[in-house]
Amino acid sequence: MPEKKFLNFVLTEGCLLFVAGLLMLILPKFTSITIGVLFCISIFIYGIYKIISAINTRNFSKHYPLNLVLGILLAILGLVLFFKPMINFLIISSFLGLYFILESISTTAFAIQTRKLLYLWWVNLFVALFQLLTGILFILTIPTDSFWIIGIFVGLNFLFAGIVLINMFISNKYYI
Repeated sequence: MPEKKFLNFVLTEGCLLFVAGLLMLILPKFTSITIGVLFCISIFIYGIYKIISAINTRNFSKHYPLNLVLGILLAILGLVLFFKPMINFLIISSFLGLYFILESISTTAFAIQTRKLLYLWWVNLFVALFQLLTGILFILTIPTDSFWIIGIFVGLNFLFAGIVLINMFISNKYYI
């Protein structure tokens, strides 16, 4: 991929993350509830898909009853989490904590891999540190005390990542 095309992707991603981060910071409770609802719906839909898939592939798979049971359990889990939001937020916060830790590793790898291409490559290391600390904070705190913590931290992560990517594009556009 040519460097100019790569930098255009960096700018596009930066702008999208910046706008999404601002919206999440303006409406943190709405963001948290939306993430929770989407999580529940996704699990429910995947459970229904597994049920249909198990039924349709029963002639080709020896273990289709296991897939059928898994689909039923996922569909029930999606419904239970939808109607019990506190458990939902605890699970989502745990997954987000793990996500932020893994994202910090990915951001660090991206910074190291692009150090010869991007002028301000090292700024991504600050984003990676923020992501790591956010992940640890999610895992160590009890997120059921407030609905807004998910929206605030996801919004901050998107905002900072967007600012860094936009700055990386601006600092490199004159070199290409």
